[in-house]
Amino acid sequence: MVSNGEIQPLAVTYDDKGERHEYPNLKKIDDGQWHYLIERFESVNNPVLKARYSHILWCSPEKHGDYAKAAIDNYLLLIKICEEKDRKNPERNFGLDVVDSFKNAYCLAIVINYKFNEIKSELKRLVSLFNPESSFFPAVRTQLIKLALKDKKIFTKEDLAGFDLLCEDTARIWISRDNIHASISVFELAERWEMKTSGKKSRIWRQKVAESYESMMRTALEKEEYRKAVSLCMDAIINYRIVKDTEKIRELEQIYQQNKNKIEFQEFSHEFEIKELIQRFKVFVDYLMEGTPEEIIGFLATDARILPNVQKVKEESKKLEREFSFSHIFPIILTDQQGNPAQNFRTDEEREKFRLMERYRYEIDLNNKFIIHEILLAGIRENKINTKTVIEFLAKNSWAGKNFVKQMPNNKEITKNWIGLLAPALDEYFFQMSNYFSDTARTPNFILCIDSLTLKIEGLLRDFSELNGIPISDVKKDGIAREKLLSDFLDEEELKTKFSEDELMFLKFLLVEQAGFNLRHRVAHSLMNFYDYNFDSMNYLFIGMLRICKYDRVQNEK
Repeated sequence: MVSNGEIQPLAVTYDDKGERHEYPNLKKIDDGQWHYLIERFESVNNPVLKARYSHILWCSPEKHGDYAKAAIDNYLLLIKICEEKDRKNPERNFGLDVVDSFKNAYCLAIVINYKFNEIKSELKRLVSLFNPESSFFPAVRTQLIKLALKDKKIFTKEDLAGFDLLCEDTARIWISRDNIHASISVFELAERWEMKTSGKKSRIWRQKVAESYESMMRTALEKEEYRKAVSLCMDAIINYRIVKDTEKIRELEQIYQQNKNKIEFQEFSHEFEIKELIQRFKVFVDYLMEGTPEEIIGFLATDARILPNVQKVKEESKKLEREFSFSHIFPIILTDQQGNPAQNFRTDEEREKFRLMERYRYEIDLNNKFIIHEILLAGIRENKINTKTVIEFLAKNSWAGKNFVKQMPNNKEITKNWIGLLAPALDEYFFQMSNYFSDTARTPNFILCIDSLTLKIEGLLRDFSELNGIPISDVKKDGIAREKLLSDFLDEEELKTKFSEDELMFLKFLLVEQAGFNLRHRVAHSLMNFYDYNFDSMNYLFIGMLRICKYDRVQNEK
């Protein structure tokens, strides 16, 4: 696969030792295979194959400028072909094919300085004249304008003349398609265009960004979506402050005050000095970072201070129960992300459990979250916690890092090792954090690693229990055996001999409690919003994984 001028593998897998394997791997192609590709390149006429073969050969030991030139020529030809296909089928994704072909030609041309003037002319033509009936018309324009503004040395002020009008027109199209977020990204591109040319009117574009957030806020208020409206109101205020529109700032601050209390959720409030707390954690973390990677990861896997103390949480919950006795009167109903009732707390026992979960969330959010946060940030930044060190820790210290025999149906046995199953999520986690540390303006995207690790943790628990003789299935009245639900499974008495009370409560709260994070259900049923895939959720999953994996021996562990 070719993307942005680079050859990307079609598939990436991990073996039981956690080693990464790519297909295809250009480093493992022998001379005979390269010569075969050369023959194919010379014999084919299809521009798609011609472009791919020449591009791959440009990245090979047979590297020659002629291959790069051939790739550029064929990518330019593909642009015309894809444009024609788009005119005939504007609802298809041929517009994206145009962008991909152009980006590949562009990236190669920068390296070998070939047909660059033609490529610059082609970009101007595409952003101005690409099929306006295409479903991808605004996307094509947006991506190509972004590419043109990326490097100040390539596209000059003269090259970019008129791009402000193109940005304005593209934003208008996005708005007509009810995609104001996309229009905001175009306004920000126009602001970059202004700064690259004269810089005198950049305030105009930032004003449009602020107005766009305000427009979305007012729409949310009309729909009584107060949580969304308050968030958009804050975004609008931030942008109005940039342009120093004090009148708008005062107006929106009043709207914010009027609506922030309309958000329907229950919470504890408590004033405390967060700076002092963080400073104490930083001192401890600095001391911890003097240890080896194995010692740091081992601390996260075993130390009781990482997790909330359940007995302390219970005592605080009882205290609140005495102080707010009216809470006994009314039933408590939790709703899911769709607004449907998900769980009722009607009896005294159920309401007591709900108060316990509320207090537990309070404890983890205002205490344990920060120590976990500081340790992982420091460990990743100092390269003591990464895919390699975690895999080495598991291979040396954990049952999950060693081969074990799993009984399958029909008396079949397989040899299993969890490292190869966990490594992709870990690799993505640390890759995202590495990108963040190299550019803190870039928001890490934890979607892939959270989705993967959430479901793998359930498998870890079931394998661990099965290896230790803890039943993971029930025989129902119809005589059919079914696997226990994870929520029921975590209440098994036998698990209490393997995990501490604090660890079991943490795993329940993390995975299955409706009043907790409930990640297993929310991930499995795609109920997670983009902002739910955050650093803290990933950190909690990482800690949960280590707690399950911490035992070296499968049975009779220390």
